[in-house]
Amino acid sequence: QAVFQILLTYGEDSEKENDTVEMYDRVTLRYRIYYKGEEVAEQSRDEYEIIIGYNGNGDIDTRLGEEMIGKKTGDVCKVTYTFPETDLSLGSWAGETVEAEGKILSVSKIVVPECNDETVSKIGEGFTSVASFRKALKADMLEQKESAKAEAVITAFMDSVTVKKYPQAETQAYVDRYIREIEASAQELGITYEQYLKEYLKMTEDEVSQAAKEDAQDRVKKDMACIQASRLLKVELSEKEYQNGLKEYYAKEKDLFDSVEDFEAYYTKDIMWECIRWDKTFLKMLEDAVPAE
Repeated sequence: QAVFQILLTYGEDSEKENDTVEMYDRVTLRYRIYYKGEEVAEQSRDEYEIIIGYNGNGDIDTRLGEEMIGKKTGDVCKVTYTFPETDLSLGSWAGETVEAEGKILSVSKIVVPECNDETVSKIGEGFTSVASFRKALKADMLEQKESAKAEAVITAFMDSVTVKKYPQAETQAYVDRYIREIEASAQELGITYEQYLKEYLKMTEDEVSQAAKEDAQDRVKKDMACIQASRLLKVELSEKEYQNGLKEYYAKEKDLFDSVEDFEAYYTKDIMWECIRWDKTFLKMLEDAVPAE
């Protein structure tokens, strides 16, 4: 199934004997998103494609695609979708409900290519045979599985944590960083901070302040929990482990710093020590975690 899903995106369109939408068809829509009865212009499209049954569609498009099965050209399909409340990156959209509407303009059948060496070589990534392709796909799926396990462990861990009091200095530092990132985004677009809030985030300054506070508390909670977990599990870090970990962190941001010493001075050794000790702690938690469906 995973191989088929990938090959589906490399298929060629062919004419259908009828214009009824079926699984794995490519459908061209007039696409509209509505919020509280008003069209969200920046999210709407006069021509928009959805592949029915493709697992790379977003949640909204997947639901709209399911609704279109059995419909014909000219039909209009509608679905509602509520954004996750816990996703703070959505800003004021978190927890809000929108309506997606799609008018079917055309329907074509996708002819999925045969999985052979020639087809696989066109996909790229250096694949030369079906065997190499399947091996890489298996490794990718294993990585995704491990990533899902890690996410489940950290979620379960954080859900068990209660913060009695948030330290003011650390919380305010994260709030300030949250605001600075928004200001930087506005500057990149050449507009004011106020315009960015109104036109892109669709939030008031009070709403941004509240979102910044919630984001800061979430980050501080995680920081405090990580330190406490390391203490409870009695995870110690050697100087060699620290230096190796420091080099790995520096490698991710080496374009921003002249040396690993500058990197360490910027973040301070105390902070980096706890970050690297937490990494070691988390690996121990993963090793001890019980796999579950």
